[in-house]
Amino acid sequence: MIGRHTKDVQDLAIVPVYPPKDTLSIRLCVSGWLSTKDDVVDPWKIFDKSQDTFALQWEVDALVGLSDALVTLLKAKAIGYVQKEIIKRTVLASLFASLSPVAYLQIGKIIGG
Repeated sequence: MIGRHTKDVQDLAIVPVYPPKDTLSIRLCVSGWLSTKDDVVDPWKIFDKSQDTFALQWEVDALVGLSDALVTLLKAKAIGYVQKEIIKRTVLASLFASLSPVAYLQIGKIIGG
């Protein structure tokens, strides 16, 4: 039954954060936002070594790609927002306000044919 759900998963492992001990308690950590492949275990090194701490490693390349795409999207949106705010608050605001009627006329010509 499990094979049916995991057949598309290429990378799945349980990785020890610290060398395992013979204890009855374990801690299983799951990372979601990965900037590098080391982020599977690095965030979980804050826990003490008294318990066995393991990290679930799954689809690392896909998660790193997703993280890179989200960072790129956030940077693009932030730059666009900053550019708009600069235009609103500088001398360029009056320039763009004075050019907006010209833009409306050009759009009217395009729509009107």
